[in-house]
Amino acid sequence: MHRWHGDIDASKKNALIKQPGGVLLITPESIESLLINRTAHLHALFGGLRTVVIDELHAFLEGERGTHLASLLRRIARYRDPKEPAARLIGLSATIGDRSIGQRYLSPDDPDAVRVIVDEGDGTEIMMRVHGYDGHTLIAQRGADPNEDDVNTESFVDAAIAEDLVEHCRGHSNLVFANAKGDIEIMADIANEGCRHTGLPESFLVHHGSLSKEVREDTEARMKSSRPYTTICSSTLEMGIDIGTVRLVGQIGAPWSVASLKQRMGRSGRKDGEARRLRCYMDCTLTPEATNPISLLPLELLQTIAVCELMLEGWVEPPAPSVIDMSTLTHQVISTIAECGAISAYELHTRLCSEGPFRNVPADLFARMLRALGMSDIIEQGADGMLILGLLGEKLRTQRDFYAAFATRTEYSVRAGSRILGTIPLD
Repeated sequence: MHRWHGDIDASKKNALIKQPGGVLLITPESIESLLINRTAHLHALFGGLRTVVIDELHAFLEGERGTHLASLLRRIARYRDPKEPAARLIGLSATIGDRSIGQRYLSPDDPDAVRVIVDEGDGTEIMMRVHGYDGHTLIAQRGADPNEDDVNTESFVDAAIAEDLVEHCRGHSNLVFANAKGDIEIMADIANEGCRHTGLPESFLVHHGSLSKEVREDTEARMKSSRPYTTICSSTLEMGIDIGTVRLVGQIGAPWSVASLKQRMGRSGRKDGEARRLRCYMDCTLTPEATNPISLLPLELLQTIAVCELMLEGWVEPPAPSVIDMSTLTHQVISTIAECGAISAYELHTRLCSEGPFRNVPADLFARMLRALGMSDIIEQGADGMLILGLLGEKLRTQRDFYAAFATRTEYSVRAGSRILGTIPLD
């Protein structure tokens, strides 16, 4: 078993290149880097490729990351030894509503050839509870003066949610998802304060994409330890990362989609005979004096109930319709030219469009795009008609964030002394 990403030592990567074999765990971005920077070794690495497993296939069925991966898979297939059988593609997912879309992704030329293996379920019990809190009621129940400057409904709702989490998460490992990173930090702090107040050890951790790698890995390690912890997190722990078994999943705020809630709830109940447990928490504070009828409806509560009912019915959102993704196509043009050194426009169109994932891009539009890239000095055409990278193209492809097809935000670093705690986006 080998891993390949930015944090793996160069010595381990070189050892794999010298003696390819086994199972390789890799991200699309790292495949992109291999294609550009390890071109001389691609035949050795992928010549005998037998199987490609795409975990969480539903995450790649729409958007630029899915198109990017589809392009990469077709590019590495060119390095397969022609004497070897074609690599088998396997997609894994628990949240695909229309399976035919997954079939077309894995085999666009013959989707019916893709065999669908369905787990009909083992009758796992589902236990759900939805909590709706009215801040005005909580203030009255606790005898606070609503006219005081430091009294607000949001803080009372947060305190009520934290109190329930402390009560029902104690003694077990759990995951609680929140929709905003700021809410994650605040809720973990309030819950740990509740632990201290009741004489319990602090057991609430945080995990989200703006935390440093060291902080996130510390949380993951603690979740797999013998001591039970509850991690309040963003979608970073929705799938992929192993944090051991959890008893309960919480959701603070209305879930964004049926697919997301199903994925999150699936983190619990993985032991034989154990139920899947879900607790949802909503701020249902209304403005009684509002004249707009919409303001008198607990919209987050209604959305949560609707999403839960659709999930129980087995419905999942279908992927968005395919669009002409010129941004990702431009990215793949630059990358493929960097991989090949020089390539004709006809061959480039064949690889990326005629035989690749950009089949909805006609030849005339592709030619217009190439001319625009040439005018910007991203690519240039030699006297022999071959396309090579221009000065700006060379500069772009050497940047560290080039390997990801999606844009990354500019961020501030948050430090405590010499230690980086995480980042905050400039926006």
